[in-house]
Amino acid sequence: MALSQVLRGRQFRSIAAVFPVLISLIFLLPRPGYASVTELIRQGQIDAAREELAKDASATRRNGEILLGQGMLESDGPASLKFLEAALKTGTPANLIEDNVYLMMQYYQAARDYNQLLETSRSYLQRWENGKYRSQAQRYSALALMQTDKGESANRFLENLIQENKGESAGLAGEIDRAVYQYKNGEVTSAQKISRRLADGRRDEAVVPALYLMTWHYLEQGRVDEAILYYNLLKEGYPLAVGLDDLVERFGKVERRPEERLAEEITGTVYSIQVGVFSSRENARKYAEGMKKYGEKVEIKDKTVSDKKYSVVYVGRFSAMAEALAFKTRLESAENAAFQIITR
Repeated sequence: MALSQVLRGRQFRSIAAVFPVLISLIFLLPRPGYASVTELIRQGQIDAAREELAKDASATRRNGEILLGQGMLESDGPASLKFLEAALKTGTPANLIEDNVYLMMQYYQAARDYNQLLETSRSYLQRWENGKYRSQAQRYSALALMQTDKGESANRFLENLIQENKGESAGLAGEIDRAVYQYKNGEVTSAQKISRRLADGRRDEAVVPALYLMTWHYLEQGRVDEAILYYNLLKEGYPLAVGLDDLVERFGKVERRPEERLAEEITGTVYSIQVGVFSSRENARKYAEGMKKYGEKVEIKDKTVSDKKYSVVYVGRFSAMAEALAFKTRLESAENAAFQIITR
């Protein structure tokens, strides 16, 4: 089935997910006629680049190379795919066919057409056994197999990917993919082992998704204490990380049972709001200073988790759960973050 038929009716109004790849591919285009287009794109003048390409396309040559360039500049997903398909049929130059096929894999993935994604990624690996997009094709194959309930085959692709790219970005991505699959299939122990190891590493591209996965898993299990811990570690180290807003929304959906009696009637303890967990005590101190503006007592306590020491920031000392809940709601609204009520 033609890809354009598969995606008919779907409008991908933004190509942000694949635009960096498109730009890199444009830099690979060899013809001198593309130099001006490349420079225009570097300057952000996309409309001007399209006009320049249109001049070439309306001239004597409307071959696969030109169609490929049009596909890369097209902002509408289905229209871009039509150009890519036409480029292959018309005759994309041999040195650009591999790039063309890789772009089509990306669009199959965006359209969630996993059957076509699997077929195309496997075909790529057969034709270009050691191609420049080998690791991406392996990931796409594994993704497609996971989505079609063929986990054993998916694991083989991931294992090859990880072994061939140990310590590199592609190998780390393969480990994250494996952890995601294991979480969703109830293999929690194995998934947690992978996630914790990656979260303790030094590679941001692995640390961020690992912390996100652990937060997500503990929320799914209703284990809010652990979820808050890893959420705060993620927020401390990567305040602009994609997914933080999603986690805050998930925290808001967690149901907590109200306490029936006041804390002092049970143990003599009180309720506080845990607002941050920091690997650096200095960062905890700075954050605590900012919390003092709310007029409640602010404290820093050390805590050990998995043999690692962290500094925890608490705000307020409330004798009733209702008081703590009211203050937590106010605090979360002001800080646009998720916090936790704890008994002390």
